[in-house]
Amino acid sequence: RGIRFQNIDLQYDIYHDLVILDNWSPKLILDVAELAEFHIGKDRFVHLIDTTATGLVPGIYQMAFESKQVKLLIKRKKELIAPRVRSGGQKDKFVSKDIYYLLTSIGSTAIRSKNEFMRSLGQDPQIKSYIKQNRIRFGTDQDWTAGLVRVLEYQDRIKRNSE
Repeated sequence: RGIRFQNIDLQYDIYHDLVILDNWSPKLILDVAELAEFHIGKDRFVHLIDTTATGLVPGIYQMAFESKQVKLLIKRKKELIAPRVRSGGQKDKFVSKDIYYLLTSIGSTAIRSKNEFMRSLGQDPQIKSYIKQNRIRFGTDQDWTAGLVRVLEYQDRIKRNSE
């Protein structure tokens, strides 16, 4: 915690929860306990250590959104579904089991549906109207993340303008 490296190719092995230096041979696994945060492309990942105030499990989370009032964290997970025999080039099948969390000054809330998300924002009619007018969809994983971020950015603008 304190040494900053830039332009290093990293991989985040979601299944094993490991960070790997990509351009070394053999590949090097980093000590996650020593990481504060890292970026892969545009995505920022943070290592949460002291999570007693939030109720989250310590580990690596993607920071999808951050403002003074709220943070949107994603715990990325993959689960192995029915490992296959590796003959004939077949590969194991993995399924995403990502968990989204809203962090505020009072703790964390797991967000599993649009309704839970809206309840966590206080069922604000202004936000409901924004979602409808901008046709924000919460379908696929990509839409889900982008939709949550767009709504939180809007909420942040409202709060900053009212201060």
